[in-house]
Amino acid sequence: MYRVMIVDDEFYIRKSFCNRIDWKAYGMEVAGEAANGQEAYQLVPLLKPDLMFVDIRMPVLDGFDLTSLLAEEYPDIVIIIISAYNDFQYARKAIETGVFDYLLKPLEEEEVDRTLRRLLSRLEEEEREQQVLDLHDFQNGYLESQEFACFSVYERSGQWSGSQNQKHMSRQLAALGEIARVIGHNMLFCQIFCVRKEKLDMVSLAKAIRLLTNNLWADYEITVGISDVYRGSKETDKDEFLHCVAEAVSASKEKLFDASKRVFCWSDRKASSYDISPYNTPKLNMVYSALSKKDYKMAGQGLISYLNDFDWKKLQDAITIEMIVGTVIECLFRAGWDTGMISEVQLYTNDFRRENFVLMFHEAQEIRERLCSLIEVLMGEMSSKDVSDLAQRITFYIQKNYAGNLQMEELERQFFMSSSSLFLAFKKKKNMTITAYVEAVRMEKAKELLKSGLCNVQDTAEAVGYLDANYFCKAFKRYTGSTPSKFRMGE
Repeated sequence: MYRVMIVDDEFYIRKSFCNRIDWKAYGMEVAGEAANGQEAYQLVPLLKPDLMFVDIRMPVLDGFDLTSLLAEEYPDIVIIIISAYNDFQYARKAIETGVFDYLLKPLEEEEVDRTLRRLLSRLEEEEREQQVLDLHDFQNGYLESQEFACFSVYERSGQWSGSQNQKHMSRQLAALGEIARVIGHNMLFCQIFCVRKEKLDMVSLAKAIRLLTNNLWADYEITVGISDVYRGSKETDKDEFLHCVAEAVSASKEKLFDASKRVFCWSDRKASSYDISPYNTPKLNMVYSALSKKDYKMAGQGLISYLNDFDWKKLQDAITIEMIVGTVIECLFRAGWDTGMISEVQLYTNDFRRENFVLMFHEAQEIRERLCSLIEVLMGEMSSKDVSDLAQRITFYIQKNYAGNLQMEELERQFFMSSSSLFLAFKKKKNMTITAYVEAVRMEKAKELLKSGLCNVQDTAEAVGYLDANYFCKAFKRYTGSTPSKFRMGE
């Protein structure tokens, strides 16, 4: 199913559009809505839409600015502009931004039908051009009498599109064999590809992929893991192929132990030189004892001591690290259930409970540091019975630090959580995005300063966290409908 997103500042238009169209008839589903361009931009990495209907005139971030951002960062998303303004200039500008079509309000079902059918034809043609190997169908003899290997591609920002770049990869690897994107693998963070040929040379494959990382992928923070080479037969089944996929993903996790490399081969893995068992250590026994006594401060100290017992610089096995992390998470969940803070534990540990979470980190010590910080926060709250709402804590922090750095990266460091977890927690409780709330707090403070007459526009901008006065002026006018100078003069 293709995922659709509706972006319009008028609530009833969004709901009407969602309900009037029989999306299933086009193989589509509405994945979500947004009331302005900024909210839509923040939701895109979470909702992962294939198609977006975008209104032109919206507050905060208009449709044209949004489509420009999407064209640069998410070029695979198809954009259809909707607007009540029957003006050639708007249509021409929409075409220049690379949108698929331009529809006028009120939307006519026949016009929408023609546009969607034309879009489906284009999408189906593109899919035919991209060869896909579905793990759920091994009856077509795709791998019979062929040697094959898988490679996984992890890109830190999540903006790299494997489907978009497959044509480039196919050309780069053409001499090695036939390449197919693998679907149905459910591997979080990774995109999996398969290369097959009657005789496949691992050395040549690794060399070609290294060239890709240095050329086609030079601007991306990409890590690639390559499996061993296997020989396909009539008996090759899903489980065997999944083993090949798992090797590729496991190889990519070796980046934790060698930050100087970007391509890792399963065949080059060394046996773990630091054989430890993360279970039943004296420190863990102390943690379990403290949990049974409801002594969460002691339990937290025990967990941190447990983590620090391992020499993380010598750990050379991602599986061992995953076992250690799993043990800590299990203890935190036990404490969460006992204290009624299970929701907080779920939010704080969300990243560590994802499959292949180790790929998000540069080195093993970073995992330990992040876990220790997380334990201090959670166990500190449990021991003091502070079960205050996460969204409320974010609110207080923004109100106190509105003049400082409130970028999502800084909030991640302050709350020891991913931006997506923070975003969802705040949006669910406050019914607005963190970015919108930051702007509202800053603008209300700016209005107070301007009304006082004690600050000029430049000083006001700096006082509320804007280093660029011109940007502040634009944001202020967008928020209030007046320029800072006119507002200061009482106009």
